[in-house]
Amino acid sequence: MTMAECPAFGAPEGVLVTAGAAQIMRYYGIPSYASIVISETIGIDAQTGWEIAWTAQLSMMAGINLVNGIGTIGACDGCSLEKLVIDNEVLGGLQRILKGIEVSETSVVVEVIEDVGPGSHYLGHKL
Repeated sequence: MTMAECPAFGAPEGVLVTAGAAQIMRYYGIPSYASIVISETIGIDAQTGWEIAWTAQLSMMAGINLVNGIGTIGACDGCSLEKLVIDNEVLGGLQRILKGIEVSETSVVVEVIEDVGPGSHYLGHKL
């Protein structure tokens, strides 16, 4: 496959198709798979950064189950150890973000909030 025949993996349109397909597959209970974090560039630069960010974030928010493309550059023409590290960091951070914030009586410490009340602060409160 020549570069002219290769799809633009990092293009916004490709990400939208991937996210839409992931949502449909999630709706029907089918595992989803996609190529994300693939950059069109042959080196690590700003374009690599934004392509990693939007392809990974939207796909993961859409519920993609399995990904490939980690460490690839130049539209799958090669692999970069530096990009492998960057992809790992981005995907790990997105996994944490998608877990969200736990809101429960123990994580929020409701008793302390009620004890302190409005207009005060928690700095002097003993648990």
